[in-house]
Amino acid sequence: VLTDMTCDYDDMLLNGRAYRVHKGIYASARRLLSGQGCRVVATLAAALEEFPTYGLVMTGHSLGGGVVSLLAIMLSTPGNDPETCAFVTAAPSSYPSSPLLLAGSPGGGEAPPPRITLPSGRPIHVYAYGPPATLSASLRLATRGLITTIVNGTDLVPSLSLGTLHDLQAVALVFKTDSS
Repeated sequence: VLTDMTCDYDDMLLNGRAYRVHKGIYASARRLLSGQGCRVVATLAAALEEFPTYGLVMTGHSLGGGVVSLLAIMLSTPGNDPETCAFVTAAPSSYPSSPLLLAGSPGGGEAPPPRITLPSGRPIHVYAYGPPATLSASLRLATRGLITTIVNGTDLVPSLSLGTLHDLQAVALVFKTDSS
């Protein structure tokens, strides 16, 4: 809940362009790619290596849906078929350039461990159920075909964002100062 309600923005770089994303959820996705959380990526990499014909389907509900959406964006690239809008796992060179995806922290004087990478070119897709507002409209368009979002029409969480809260505040202030 605290991560959802952080309601602040951060910039996510994708193909040399900055997109606005939910700051708390983006921090959670980055943590999964670094430190102790990289076990997740190591497990995915091992499974994809063991099963060379498999793709990757990620799913999450609420906060988890937002986290896997950003995680998939960081690990994917558009596929070769523009008609399907499909995405595939990205080549390691396009992963974030920060010290992410390291197998562990280097010890005194030892060479840094190899980066953990997913096999490239595998189909990847996300099913996010009731996630909070996570991506800017421009990032949603840039990743069309990667994420399927399912929202119950009465669920409040997907409708909340910093922009929505600012709009509600502005309306409340207008009503407060309206003397008629």
